[in-house]
Amino acid sequence: MKSTLFQISVVLIAILLALFLSRIFWHSPIKIAYVEVGIIMEKATPMKILKGEIESIKKSDNSKIDSLVAQFEKEIKSFEKERNSLSKKEVSLKEEILRGKQEKILKFQEWTTKNMNEEEKKRTQTIYNELNDLIMEYAKKHSYDIILGANGTSNILYGNDKINITEDILLLINNDYESRQKADRTE
Repeated sequence: MKSTLFQISVVLIAILLALFLSRIFWHSPIKIAYVEVGIIMEKATPMKILKGEIESIKKSDNSKIDSLVAQFEKEIKSFEKERNSLSKKEVSLKEEILRGKQEKILKFQEWTTKNMNEEEKKRTQTIYNELNDLIMEYAKKHSYDIILGANGTSNILYGNDKINITEDILLLINNDYESRQKADRTE
């Protein structure tokens, strides 16, 4: 993994150097900007909506699980009350049934968590793809040679606020989302 990151860093540096040198040769400045990815992910309307939808689904799933657990606990209490009046065979059978129900609850819980994680990952990737397309259009429209993403794990350690286009990109994303929502409502 470290060697892959190193290779990516070397390639990025080589590309930047090649662009820089080619611009010097042709006497044209390189137009570079950066976007604070964390702010985009926090404030972009599509991400806010996704987070809200995911939280709602999680609450619903947790409510279902809580209901199943509560029902299971009632059955255990009922079993404990009547345990002394049952034969060994009946106790063994009832314990087996309860273990089976407990296993089903655990499997259901694992299944909902797995499905939620997959759904969140899939929908987040769709949003990332849309954001990348918008940023690419923005870069072409405003003649940027490079737009870098700045987050806590990137190679950008400092960026002058003059080349920070985060607010422009955020506005673009939110306006695009609103226009798509309006278009969907009119159809």
